[in-house]
Amino acid sequence: RLTDIVMGPMASPFYIDMGFTLSEIGAVVKVVALFASIAGIFLGGILIKKIKIYKSLIIGAFLVLITNILFAYVAITDKSLFSLSIIVAMDSLAAGIVGTVNIAFLSSLVSKKYTGFQYALLTGFMAGPGFALKGLSGLWVEHLQQIYGFEYGWMFFYITTSLLTIPSLIFLILNKLLLIKHEKTL
Repeated sequence: RLTDIVMGPMASPFYIDMGFTLSEIGAVVKVVALFASIAGIFLGGILIKKIKIYKSLIIGAFLVLITNILFAYVAITDKSLFSLSIIVAMDSLAAGIVGTVNIAFLSSLVSKKYTGFQYALLTGFMAGPGFALKGLSGLWVEHLQQIYGFEYGWMFFYITTSLLTIPSLIFLILNKLLLIKHEKTL
């Protein structure tokens, strides 16, 4: 969720900078994103049931990585409401999946005795780094725009936010390898 937290505050400024009107943004974000998010929530539940939490987390991380890179594409291409709608839908679908899977994952880690405290603590650990970086995202975009120019600054912002998924993927893979190694020693 780190990428979504960091890029979230920059969504509206990005859409406006790309030349979309407020009514176009409203139509895409409020309508398309809403339905895609709801679909993502249901798909997340289906993924958990069919392929379990670990594989669902991996799929979710890759979906987030890919959709952020697609926003980089929007930054360097001509204005297209259709492209934006598709990418926002894909991003919202991925966010719905990841949100559902994250809730299931965190819930699987807590004990029944201290559920509220442990869940709050784990959520804080999950969201804390994102909220620390969230406030700097505007400065981050401006800095990248000074280096690479207007459109390419936005492009590199979305590429770098997509790369924020890599540490979580590494942790997931290492966790799985450690679990496998632990099971073999038992």
